[in-house]
Amino acid sequence: MTTFLAIANGRQVRTLLNLLIVVRETEKEAEEYAQAIIDHADYQSITGRSGVSSDAHAWRGHQKRNLRHGVGSAIGGNVQLIGSPEQITEQLLQLNKAGVDGFQLAFYDFEPDLDFFGKHVLPLLKQAGLRF
Repeated sequence: MTTFLAIANGRQVRTLLNLLIVVRETEKEAEEYAQAIIDHADYQSITGRSGVSSDAHAWRGHQKRNLRHGVGSAIGGNVQLIGSPEQITEQLLQLNKAGVDGFQLAFYDFEPDLDFFGKHVLPLLKQAGLRF
C-alpha cells in the first residue's frame, strides 16, 4: 500500500539493505573471523533479546542453533556477507542486480573493519561501476 501511494504521488521507491560485512584477505580468513565472533558470543544476552517487549521482530525466537545466520545472529545485521574483497564485491553486485538500490553497511569491529573495507573493497566496487 505504501509503495502504491508513493508512486501515485510521483515518488520513486528505492530499496536499501542493512548489511553486516565480514571481509578479510581470503575467504578462509573471513570465515575464521566470523567463527571467532560466534565462538565468543554472549549467548545469554543474545537469547535474552527474544524476551524484550517490542514491536520489532528481529530478535524474536532466538535459539542457539541459529546464531550464525538468520534471526538471532551472533554476528549481527539483517544480512551478513562473509568473504574476501572479491567475494564481497561480487555479492554486492548481485544484490544490486537483484534490485537493491543502496546499502547501509555495518561491521563487527567497526573502525578497523571499515578501514579494511575502504582499502580493499571500495576500489573493486569502483572498478565494477557500483560506486562512483
